[in-house]
Amino acid sequence: MEPLAPLPPVGAFAPLDAIGPVGRSCGTLVTLTEAVLFDFGSDQLRPDADTVLDKLADVVNEADVPIAVPGHTDSIGEEDANLDLSRRRADAVRTALVDRGVITEVTTEGYGESRPVAPNTQPDGSDDPAGRQMNRRVEIVIGDVPG
Repeated sequence: MEPLAPLPPVGAFAPLDAIGPVGRSCGTLVTLTEAVLFDFGSDQLRPDADTVLDKLADVVNEADVPIAVPGHTDSIGEEDANLDLSRRRADAVRTALVDRGVITEVTTEGYGESRPVAPNTQPDGSDDPAGRQMNRRVEIVIGDVPG
């Protein structure tokens, strides 16, 4: 077997102090799965979500920066229905935070099934329940809210 040819030199890297930020920095992302907040297919907050929402409201109030609440679903069901459900869930979380005294700007958005964080199906095409569960979520972006 022949040895591999040597790699060409990469070149000189810029000194670290010459490198600036590339666009905006990120805020803090808090991900709450469906199981924490909602029953499957529902936009009604579960009673046991109160503890999480109380703590989240405290964190948001302490940060005193705008937040965004994007909602997401898995790919089960019709795309339009998933989009609507994700919006209603994001709105429910926003309302719950405002009811808990959050006075900062809170924007909501529903993305439906369009931004999965895990596969909804296995490589062979069969259902992936664990992946679908990860995709059913509401996120809280604290600070540096995307515009």
